[in-house]
Amino acid sequence: MIIEEAVSSGGHLAAMIGLEKGMVDAVIAFYGQFYFGLSDESPNTYVNEDAPPFFLIHGDHDNLLPVEGTRRFAQVLKSASNNPVVYAELPNAAHNFDLFNSVRSLAIARAVEAFGAWARTAKKQQMDHMPQESETSATLT
Repeated sequence: MIIEEAVSSGGHLAAMIGLEKGMVDAVIAFYGQFYFGLSDESPNTYVNEDAPPFFLIHGDHDNLLPVEGTRRFAQVLKSASNNPVVYAELPNAAHNFDLFNSVRSLAIARAVEAFGAWARTAKKQQMDHMPQESETSATLT
């Protein structure tokens, strides 16, 4: 089970890696740069129905990376992916809002933990329903 989690420009990279089929099982990205229109640098170009579950987090007062890009990316993901896309837009939160301990950063930490636990459970259930190798080879012979 691989969950890619990153912030800011790393959030962009996590999204790009996550959209590469089979690379990760879930993506958690804080205040990333996601929207470049449709170009090779934009995760929007690579969104597909097999995208893993995503948890996107962005503050609406981010003065470094505008929240509108994350909103658009979340919409594109939700319209295409067969997996859940969770988008949390935090009121009055700036870039790096989670840098210092606060009620907000602790709540987001709990939400990230809960999303990771859900993703692990969902992946385990998916694996439990896959045919075992011996069942597959017996069927093919």
